[in-house]
Amino acid sequence: MMKKRFIRTAALVSAVCLCMLSLASCSLTDIFGKDYPDTTLATQASDTTTAAPETTATRPEKPSLIELDIEKYLSLDYKGLTLSVKELPKTVTDDDVNAELKEMLTYLGKYTLVTDRAPVEGDTLEISYVGTMNGEEFEGGKSDKATILLDKKNSGYIDGFADALYGAACGDTVTAELTFPKDYYEDLAGKAVTFKITIKGICQIELTDEIAKEISKGDITTAADYRTHVKEYLELEIKHATIDEVYDEMWELLTERASVTEIYEPLYQFYHTDFINSIVDYANYYGISYDECLKTLGFDENKIVEMSKESAINDMIIYYIANKEGLSVSDEECKEYLEDYVEYYKEQGMSYTVESLEKELEDYYGEGYVYTQLLSGEVIFAVFDSATIVEKPAATE
Repeated sequence: MMKKRFIRTAALVSAVCLCMLSLASCSLTDIFGKDYPDTTLATQASDTTTAAPETTATRPEKPSLIELDIEKYLSLDYKGLTLSVKELPKTVTDDDVNAELKEMLTYLGKYTLVTDRAPVEGDTLEISYVGTMNGEEFEGGKSDKATILLDKKNSGYIDGFADALYGAACGDTVTAELTFPKDYYEDLAGKAVTFKITIKGICQIELTDEIAKEISKGDITTAADYRTHVKEYLELEIKHATIDEVYDEMWELLTERASVTEIYEPLYQFYHTDFINSIVDYANYYGISYDECLKTLGFDENKIVEMSKESAINDMIIYYIANKEGLSVSDEECKEYLEDYVEYYKEQGMSYTVESLEKELEDYYGEGYVYTQLLSGEVIFAVFDSATIVEKPAATE
């Protein structure tokens, strides 16, 4: 479970990085959504507009920059950026690791029940409960086995639920007369409810070598190594959150520092054609002219040229830094990335194979999309690791 959670977090951050780094991802389809349902374009266009061409220029293949002598086109001092955050990143402590392990092992049911002492605030309890409204049980209001943090503000249950457990002993059954919040599920919102709650015991966790091996599916064989793994995971989460906060500033500084001798023409042509085709597709969809579509979007030909250049330069910066840092992505890493998203989409009710997902991504974003996406994440980490992180000065009125 932890391994997949780690992989997915890294993959999602890489996805965010690429969407920001590559303006190819800012095509009109992404601005409005692939199946954009709004009729704004149609209603704002005049009734006398001429339909856009039904055909568009053939989309060129996106050129690979892997073998390109990128330094012929670009130079960039990308190291030693100074990036500012509202609050300096925290250091992961043993208490943080313990809290993460407690939450995870409790969720997985890897605990023993203690019943020979009274619960105290901060304990996690195993409970059963039955909820009734007007004397009748309701759907979703019953559990024979659940856990709850004994904390009035952070229990994860509606207000008042945890309060009723204070002072009760293991084995006791208590009654809580509560009201669902007004912003709760529609059929329950604002309604009075009675819960009968039984405390089965206090959840006590102990991470053993056997449990570490089981929950890591054999990847980790000792409790000590699993604790290290959890600490590294928490540190990575903090790092991702910090990168999210400084990303705009980081990229602004990179583009300011970039000295572009020449834009790689095949890459520019790919983006220019892609933007034009996107606009033509939308014009055709809404039955308006190409010019009217541009006007409605607030674009003109100069804007398309500018966006195409920016997109090409963004990709060139990615590959420039990657070459300088000796970064690359293996076929196996690309496959693992796709496998993780196949699993994610499966959970969302969508059926893909690695091959079909890769084809759809490359048909939509261009050849080499997955490679560039993962490489961009590596690049962002490299730039971030060489940067100095400082705290923003307090705002003054």
